[in-house]
Amino acid sequence: MNRHLRKFKDIAHQVFRRHNVKRGPYDTLRDFLMEDWPASASVADIAVKALRQFCVESGDYNAFEAGVLVVVQFLRESCGTPPTGAELHQCLVDLRSILIKGGKEDAIRSWITGYFS
Repeated sequence: MNRHLRKFKDIAHQVFRRHNVKRGPYDTLRDFLMEDWPASASVADIAVKALRQFCVESGDYNAFEAGVLVVVQFLRESCGTPPTGAELHQCLVDLRSILIKGGKEDAIRSWITGYFS
């Protein structure tokens, strides 16, 4: 497990505990972490896959807030200068819009580049 996945795992456990997340998402997290990740998996690779796996089901946003919070916190801790204040609010609004539209990989990557690079 590379350092980015380890950080993601730690943040996910913290957020899940804080929000009293039940067993199902923990199983999804376990499966997510056990996937065959390349050693070179980047922060963006992990964030994209996590949002698509935790927050989109059959092309629809499932409104799993804890999953969004995990990814945003992971990006905030892992990337340059994270958005704050009004920019953070707009960042979340934009992400919600992307997820509602099916969470396409290229849209998520553009969102990450726009707010976390």
